Amino acid sequence: MEGIDDCWFLGSIFSEMELDPTRVLIISVGGQDNFAEYFQLFRKHSKYKNGTIKSIAILCDADDSFSGKTNRMNAIFSSVSWPKMTHAKPIPGVRKFGLFIFPEDGQDGDLEHLCLQTVIETDIGELSSDTINRAQQIHGLSLNNLSKRQSQTYLAISSGNLCRGVGRGFADGRFNRNHEKLKPIRIFISEMVN
Repeated sequence: MEGIDDCWFLGSIFSEMELDPTRVLIISVGGQDNFAEYFQLFRKHSKYKNGTIKSIAILCDADDSFSGKTNRMNAIFSSVSWPKMTHAKPIPGVRKFGLFIFPEDGQDGDLEHLCLQTVIETDIGELSSDTINRAQQIHGLSLNNLSKRQSQTYLAISSGNLCRGVGRGFADGRFNRNHEKLKPIRIFISEMVN
């Protein structure tokens, strides 16, 4: 996982799926720029070397380019002698590998975009979108990181305790956990742990 907020999200999904916490581990690399270093260190871990670790799933944001992120991640995988991976298609073998890129297959975006899709048709979801659109009109320019801005707006105006980040908001029940948009991540996780 890229960051702690992603870990909150995934931990919540793991809990809902009733995965055995002694069989799964979530690691935050502290940002996408740290994947290569972490993968190198991970390969040196005794449980990796002795085959105890049976599956490795990498989850990250597409950001501004799904295909660009796929290519960058595969270059990193190649540098650590891991197989080339395709979004949401686990590679079976002695050790299973898998890559999942948020928000969903082929789309640019991030975890914030995925979570917002679960509430966009609610009154508060629409209000958060309208607020960001109005802010852009006021400023007379396009704001950067729109899904991050909109998710913060959504979290600020929705009921419940104020929290920072969609992962924590998801864990706290602020997004629709049963939304169809979350089905692909659940299928991927199920395939990776079984």
